[in-house]
Amino acid sequence: MPTTAQVPTSSELVHLDIRGLPAAPIRSLVKDLDGYLWIGTENGLCRYDGINLDVYRNIPGDSTSLPGNNFVHDLMMDDRGMIWVSSFGGVGVFDPHRGGRSSLLRFDRKALLNANGRNTSIDADDLFLDQQGGIWLSCVRSGLARYDEASGMFHDLRELNDALPADQKNPFTMGVVRDADGVVWFSDAISVYSFDPGTRRIERHATSITAQDARKGVQLAHLIQDPQDPNTLWLGSWGAGLIHFDKRTGRSENYTIAHDGPVNFTNIVWAILPRTSGHLLIAIDKELRDFDTRSRTFSKAIRTLEFGSGTFESIGNALMQDKDDRIWVGTFNGLFTLPPRAADYRKWSPPAQCSARPAIIPAIGEQNNTRTGCCSNWAWRVNRWTHCHCRIRKSTGSSP
Repeated sequence: MPTTAQVPTSSELVHLDIRGLPAAPIRSLVKDLDGYLWIGTENGLCRYDGINLDVYRNIPGDSTSLPGNNFVHDLMMDDRGMIWVSSFGGVGVFDPHRGGRSSLLRFDRKALLNANGRNTSIDADDLFLDQQGGIWLSCVRSGLARYDEASGMFHDLRELNDALPADQKNPFTMGVVRDADGVVWFSDAISVYSFDPGTRRIERHATSITAQDARKGVQLAHLIQDPQDPNTLWLGSWGAGLIHFDKRTGRSENYTIAHDGPVNFTNIVWAILPRTSGHLLIAIDKELRDFDTRSRTFSKAIRTLEFGSGTFESIGNALMQDKDDRIWVGTFNGLFTLPPRAADYRKWSPPAQCSARPAIIPAIGEQNNTRTGCCSNWAWRVNRWTHCHCRIRKSTGSSP
């Protein structure tokens, strides 16, 4: 169902000029308790403090380095402020307070216990922290697993094998949530599953995507709980757009924006973010749009201040909203930010000694300090902070 309407959009996106960021797609984002931004890419994990960028990668032979092959898929912060990282090849947890330029970052790697025994090489996908503090992990070939604190390992959900269709050998899962009733919901390529931890019962629910669609490349890719409606799940897909799923009836309905092109190259939902406004922010195809869950309509594509055309044309793999309501967008082309108010961006002229191109640097962590040296770039004002390499100070509201 194509749906486009005049849903109010937020302010314009701004591209962040971060020196040293790996030239690889960004897959995940999280802010730690100190406000530092952690960026998961396909070529390592990065810590960004607004000025400096530190990159952590796997070191062969070092079991305390980043697990896997440097392809970071997901990041999640638990109740203690520890950050969990899933990658193609492993899962690890680290203390973000020990990161930075002055110290090495140590990863505590976690194993998966399944029918084949203990495995440290995990085909890890999405991480999810439930309201009870439980940690869930979806895996590309190993199904669904939950972290067991006593053993220090993830334990797979053995019952899933019995719920699979007859023609499906591997318990392939993508996306996992646990609702207020304690029911765990997750998906595979075409179906949604519900798991009751109390009864250990699993049910499979069909969606609008069929096996025939899957043979054309259409499949489910994401799953979130509607924060306002406990009976609704929102599913992201490859080729079928955004899907509304009713837990009570098992019915699903598609919402799309594109009509032309191959079915597996249009209406691809890369990421979904519930917003404090009640809307959903959807990265779909090479656009970013608001989706009104009441009227079931998309906004026009959100624009950007970065490019002369004002058009944002990038794949948004990762969406994150911080405690200041700022939106962070990780893409194939670096990092973008969407401030809560358009007025937060006011262009200012650099000091006389500054003559380089514009750049965007956000305020992250503690930056109320002073530096010396020649300034090599200048910036927009972001949340009333002004930045340049020769001076970093908090703005009083007037242009420097």
